Amino acid sequence: MNDIVTRTVDILTPLDADLFTRGMNGPATSAHARTLIAQASVLRELELHQPVPPSALYGQSTLRVAAWNLERCKHCEESAELLRRSGAQICLLSEMDNGMARSGNLHTTRVLAERLDTGYLFGVEFIELGLGTPEEEARFAGQTNILGLHGNAILSPLPMRDNALISLDDGTIWYGLNWHHRRLGGRNAILTTIVFRQRKILFVSTHFETLTKPEGRREQIDCILEELGRREKVDGIVIAGDFNTAALPDVDGMALHPNWFEEPETFEPMFASLRAAGFDWMRGNGSQQTRRQLDDGRPKTVLRRIDWFFTKGLNVSNPQTWAALDASGNPLSDHELITLDIELA
Repeated sequence: MNDIVTRTVDILTPLDADLFTRGMNGPATSAHARTLIAQASVLRELELHQPVPPSALYGQSTLRVAAWNLERCKHCEESAELLRRSGAQICLLSEMDNGMARSGNLHTTRVLAERLDTGYLFGVEFIELGLGTPEEEARFAGQTNILGLHGNAILSPLPMRDNALISLDDGTIWYGLNWHHRRLGGRNAILTTIVFRQRKILFVSTHFETLTKPEGRREQIDCILEELGRREKVDGIVIAGDFNTAALPDVDGMALHPNWFEEPETFEPMFASLRAAGFDWMRGNGSQQTRRQLDDGRPKTVLRRIDWFFTKGLNVSNPQTWAALDASGNPLSDHELITLDIELA
């Protein structure tokens, strides 16, 4: 059973500077990483700020939900504007920085929540011991992270209850790599239950590991489904995020596999687990790719659909993909924003 975190705090417990020193200078072993992880309280906490009621949503019969990997959220103001323009009300977000030089040392989740007038739930995936990817290390050389945190978030204008974080690996995968700075921690999913029009809806925001294969992704979804099976019964469930479904056909291969969207388990067995558990993806997603090419020195991205909504017990419709661009056409992320509508008339 993977670790389940339920402790919520107003502000995450500050990390001891000595942890960063030992993390950077200690042996690049899983054993050393586990020792450091055991001392990092932030990996066993959720930062929760409830919205200030009342919410105008209570008079509506439709709820629009967004899922978006913001790639650090380096452009907070412009990203908030795109979310506002999309009409999103509940936002399931991944790759959110907190105190990282590459994103202005902002608590990016808090900034978005303030701009959108919502509450938020934030859970740490990684304690970043460096400045980022090799490209980010070069670009932000000489700068300092004030906190060095990176994770997943949920924004909501409605109260969030029964909050939890599910760890999806042992937290050591990224510690000993020779091509990326050291990280402590691993992929997770954060959960919250929101009551809207007398219906309990459980929302899950997640980000699956890139350094794995299709069976690894199935193991990650099985961890989430196992925990959902233990939780109190709800009226509907939304699981969304960046699932890194790298075995699905790319844009050139989609035409060669015309049934890939209806039968994705042929390529990614995680879909078989979701189908068996009663989840649907046909009504809540389009079949277009969700990646965006960026001219930032990194290898070109393979364009395919890796961002998804999976729903159960809900009447969902109107899936949309929004270009991750600001008003001037500048890119905000290497992932597009996706939305769907939940009908609760």
